[in-house]
Amino acid sequence: MKKILFITLLLTFGLTLGFMQYFFTDIDPGYITKFGYGSIAVSTKGYPAIDKFDESQYNFKNGKFYVKQKGEINLRAILPEGKTYRMLLNDFVTSKRPDYTDDNAEEKMIWRVFVSHSVKGEKIYSSFPPAASDILSEVTYATSEKELAFVTKNLHLWEEHADWKTSGLEYKDLYDQTYHWFFNAKPGWQMYIVHTVGYLEVHTTTSGRYLVEDPIMTALIEVE
Repeated sequence: MKKILFITLLLTFGLTLGFMQYFFTDIDPGYITKFGYGSIAVSTKGYPAIDKFDESQYNFKNGKFYVKQKGEINLRAILPEGKTYRMLLNDFVTSKRPDYTDDNAEEKMIWRVFVSHSVKGEKIYSSFPPAASDILSEVTYATSEKELAFVTKNLHLWEEHADWKTSGLEYKDLYDQTYHWFFNAKPGWQMYIVHTVGYLEVHTTTSGRYLVEDPIMTALIEVE
């Protein structure tokens, strides 16, 4: 009986340590050294691990990430120094959304993708990347002609990830929206990744509307 109890305690302790490591693992400082705070790391060779920076995953030169035609991307956001997702959302609603109430909102981490050319090769913007003023802050759709992808992840304020200082997005989460663009992309075409926070209105007359903060973290990608 004592042996069974001892084994049970060991298993419980191990699971607890694993749980804590999952949620509280520090980001490898190599990300900060290479890209700085308030940035997005764009990997062309697999998903960027939190605790292991691998420089071979990145083709980063002169402030841009380069990807080959028909390539794929995996992303890791590094939040501004000292900030968590909870803080970013609080800053947003305090300064810009006095109408926010947590009862009528589903808080979100938001990834947005803009591109310089359509799949047909037509230029979308007169200058690229688009200015913040050209990026809609109130959105009632998933994508538009000027926005290739709009991907959200839940940001429940009562859960641990509200206090994260980094998060990532795998290519599979962007595949449906970006595959055809990467397949048709020509050298020199560019993609602009934006990571920010916001919320989806619910239980109101404007339910289904996303209220989105300005770009907080960005990355510029160019096709080789």
